Amino acid sequence: MLVYKSVLSSGEGGGLSLDNLEITSPATKVTYIKGDSIDLSGLVVTGTLGNMQGDVTSDCTVSPSVFNTLGTQTITLSYGGLSVSYDVVVTNGLRIVPWATGTDLEIVAMLNAFYNDELDIYSCEGWEIGAEREVALSAMPATGVSETHVAQTVKLMLLDKGVRTLATPINGHTNCAFVVGQSDVLNNNGTTETGHINSKGGDIGWKDMSRRTWCNSVYRDAFPETLKPIFKQFNNTAIAGYNRTPATETVVDYFTLPAVSEYFPKILNTNSWCRTSEGSAFEVFDNMSASGKVYPRYKNGHTYWLRSVLRSGLSSGSPGGIYSSNGYNVVNSGFTSGRGIAPLGVI
Repeated sequence: MLVYKSVLSSGEGGGLSLDNLEITSPATKVTYIKGDSIDLSGLVVTGTLGNMQGDVTSDCTVSPSVFNTLGTQTITLSYGGLSVSYDVVVTNGLRIVPWATGTDLEIVAMLNAFYNDELDIYSCEGWEIGAEREVALSAMPATGVSETHVAQTVKLMLLDKGVRTLATPINGHTNCAFVVGQSDVLNNNGTTETGHINSKGGDIGWKDMSRRTWCNSVYRDAFPETLKPIFKQFNNTAIAGYNRTPATETVVDYFTLPAVSEYFPKILNTNSWCRTSEGSAFEVFDNMSASGKVYPRYKNGHTYWLRSVLRSGLSSGSPGGIYSSNGYNVVNSGFTSGRGIAPLGVI
């Protein structure tokens, strides 16, 4: 059989009616990332007309030429009144990795895909509530508070999903993907690094506490720049103060301290230690009783600050919180008392 590609391709197939069109060599690239353009490297499309045959790949009309839809896509090549096709797979370019072991950039990419509705992150292995990730924090200066903190590695635990409202919705998502918080307090080689929650007392709530300013500036700045983009501003419900009306107010935070109702719901319900709820108990505690078990967050028995302002009879208007190794308790603490620090945020 004679091969006359120049004859077959004359007029770009406009006046030809081929006898046959077939793929005689497959394309090298069959997996694409969304937004990519077609790459026909390695592909050979051969046309036949009578006893003439030739490579007409470069003269074919190709559809689609750009991939904007995820999943399996069919590439159609047309020439001389005939068409051939082959399938490719279009992905979002993600490597699916666990919360614990993925690189910072991989974690950022997965969460971006979640907010772009390209990934159901809740079905991904290793993103279960209670999963922990080690994160290296840089040293924290004494800015706005009295204490410094050494550079250290903390474990961030997935505490709950979708329960915090984003301050600015992202692509229609009004709630966060996850609430994350340290599984232990800040420490220097096992020794708790304590600090106050405010420089002085008074009828104030979380909104006006110096520890809140610290959480949203010094603490946030200690995170690696590669990971910092995952943390979102959220609407945080907090008690406004001991005698304030209304009892709670909404403030916008990147990071906050836990509340009694989030970590000790049965104390709030049975003993009314706070004026009102500042949020529901996190999912990580759903299968744990209020006594007889150590919550994961308090496994080392450290004392730590809450953002809650306590009721009358407990040194009115004081914030506080303490966990003891033989059970649990919430007690009043003066604003300038030294307690452990374990913020939480949303991603």
